[in-house]
Amino acid sequence: MKRLLFLCTGNYYRSRFAEEYFNHFARLHDLEWHADSKGLAQDIHSIGNPGTMSHYAIEHLKAVGITPRQSNRLPETCRASHLLESDRHIALYRPEHEPLVKKRFPQHLTLLEFWDIADVNEASPRHALGRLAKQLDTLIKELVPSKQEQPSRPIHSKRSAPQPLHISPSQATHSSPRDLIAFNGTITPIQDIHISPLSPGFRYGYGLFETVKIAEGRPYYFKEHWERLRRGSEQLGMALHHDPTAIQKQCIELAQIKAVDSGAARITHCKNETSADLLITVEPQRYTPEQYHRGFKVNIAATLRNPSAMVLNFKTLNYLENILARENAKHHGYDEALFLNTSGHICEGAASNIFFAKDGTLYTPSLKCGLLPGILRAKIIDLAIHLQLPLNTGAYPLDILYEADEIFLTNSIFSIMPVCQLNHQPFPPTQNSLTQQLMKALQQRENTAPSHTIRQS
Repeated sequence: MKRLLFLCTGNYYRSRFAEEYFNHFARLHDLEWHADSKGLAQDIHSIGNPGTMSHYAIEHLKAVGITPRQSNRLPETCRASHLLESDRHIALYRPEHEPLVKKRFPQHLTLLEFWDIADVNEASPRHALGRLAKQLDTLIKELVPSKQEQPSRPIHSKRSAPQPLHISPSQATHSSPRDLIAFNGTITPIQDIHISPLSPGFRYGYGLFETVKIAEGRPYYFKEHWERLRRGSEQLGMALHHDPTAIQKQCIELAQIKAVDSGAARITHCKNETSADLLITVEPQRYTPEQYHRGFKVNIAATLRNPSAMVLNFKTLNYLENILARENAKHHGYDEALFLNTSGHICEGAASNIFFAKDGTLYTPSLKCGLLPGILRAKIIDLAIHLQLPLNTGAYPLDILYEADEIFLTNSIFSIMPVCQLNHQPFPPTQNSLTQQLMKALQQRENTAPSHTIRQS
């Protein structure tokens, strides 16, 4: 087992969230860690007393056989045994403390590494964790370079009782501190999640999900997504008892831990054998500037949508039809599949809503056609009204789509995506199109929205 010693300034280690994060990191990689939150702080606060040496420095001198000339009265938080047994010594400090910290340590203390974690405080330590995650990733590659299996054993930290390791040796080797999700209100390693194979969610796809855009580390339109999830959960008989504010914060925490500045948070609410589970995962954005510049190629799906289906208004876990249609589209060189309904009218994409323009007028299928009322669909309709653009909703046959001047898709993650080809017919993008006008207007509206957690238009 590898052993780490962290020395911390400020309130970083003393925060509950930071301690939980180190525990997750240790469990994932079969590590043991200790922390000294006073030795390093002493170096900073004793700058007016040059004769004072930190407890870390004193114990390190003892460990290497040197008798220090000074002593201090700090509690023995960093013992010589910790120093001798630790594979790495890492100091976490704020940028303004760097000159003081490095000045106060004797030059021969070569085992000490300095990690700049940015300014943190007890109330809000989380924004430093994204940077810390990257440093821990690098550290674990150095400490555990081999892919050979390691024996599983309990993990001990200074401030927590021994806990059993619930992952296999092979998982411990390949896991990353970023392999975290939120499960029923607690951020935890994926390996520690247990979902019964007998649960209705697993057996029948009995559940719902929402995909929330993450930009600049913040969730967009969270209120609207949560409200749709709440309504759907009520309809499926699995009440949503979680506090939306707490769930929103966990989306932000996961994005920061995993250093995801732009991406998506997926919130899944699925039925278990007695009630329901709530899971949150966060992943980086998968759409590139080149895709927006080029646009999407769209084909027509063979499957038809049923406008009378019971769960049209919600995103259920029974998503296989959409996945298969999209995979088939990609297999044939397209980016998205477009569904028609049983009446032969334009409906929706496998993961998007559709708009098209003709002679300066914007069109989109009516909800009566059997489509998901997308969050971004509603935002674009509202934006078009605000911009006084002519807008119609209704039932449109496929032929009218081929006669359109332009087509674009909407969903919560890519917002607005131009369509450059429908089946074999090209739709070359133009600079002065309604699509470009709406893309710029939406970006401007979101950029000028109030700086709070829930972004709304």
